[in-house]
Amino acid sequence: MSVSDVAGRDNVPSSATPNIRHDDGQGLEFHDALVRAGLTRHDRQHVISSKGNLVAQSIVMGIRVVAQQERDLKWRDPRAWSVSSDCGYPESLSFRSHETQVRVYKQLFGNLDGSHVDQIIRNTAFPEEADLWAVIPKPWVIAEDVFSAMRLMVEKLSELGIVVENKAAYEMDEAHMHLITKMQMFYAKQHNHPGDFIVLPVQFGKNWAGHSLVSSKAQHSIEEFSLDPYAILALLYTHPERLRGEHQELGIRCGGVLLDRHHDDHDEVTGDHHLCFRWFRDGLLISADHGMWDREAALGIPTGFDIDI
Repeated sequence: MSVSDVAGRDNVPSSATPNIRHDDGQGLEFHDALVRAGLTRHDRQHVISSKGNLVAQSIVMGIRVVAQQERDLKWRDPRAWSVSSDCGYPESLSFRSHETQVRVYKQLFGNLDGSHVDQIIRNTAFPEEADLWAVIPKPWVIAEDVFSAMRLMVEKLSELGIVVENKAAYEMDEAHMHLITKMQMFYAKQHNHPGDFIVLPVQFGKNWAGHSLVSSKAQHSIEEFSLDPYAILALLYTHPERLRGEHQELGIRCGGVLLDRHHDDHDEVTGDHHLCFRWFRDGLLISADHGMWDREAALGIPTGFDIDI
């Protein structure tokens, strides 16, 4: 479907687009990105004219990143944006059974309903690309929302005796974080599933070691998606030895959210940052890194696989 086809739904002729004022300086390309995002003419005008409004600014930043990625993809092969990696999981890592994960979280948060977990795992095929069945509490069961649940799991990791240096604490909220579309859709489905746990196959990063976010995304299967910080933190709680600073240990690049951050040298906000988890100086370092195309041999991207329940 072309841009003009989408725009026609709300009767905005293509000839009219150059006359719209673009306060963010993006011009016609930016307007076309708003159209492709499905915004009506009224909503587009609201976003364009709402400079300084946090919600509108968040929408603008997300669409600006998508528009930039579309331009980049015209001349870059995303699969090429990776490096070979000899890094892997620590030798001490052992993947927990689903029964163990349920037990750990019941002890942590009380009598959560895990009655559905066994049945899901018995009746669902396990992808060969996955490492384990992940069982994590639904974020809205243990906190107000997924962003509150992220912050809560940082606290719970600290209670395990792990020193956590969270340099991205300021960005862990709805105003600065944007869940990727597949992650949003996955969480939306979970509201219709029984019980208090999310059950899904997960690979913990090794499959996408050395890959940039765009490289891994370009090669994901239909069912595969990058995990958000909450899912990663929840998995680290039940698998604390995943990051311990062992030789050639693979750190974690989180592709499930994009972050807005202010540059130090000017006021522009960018929406192409992401979180990384590393073992650094005897503790877990959570930091916001810049660049969808960045690739590093010592970082891998954890992913989940959407399953039919």
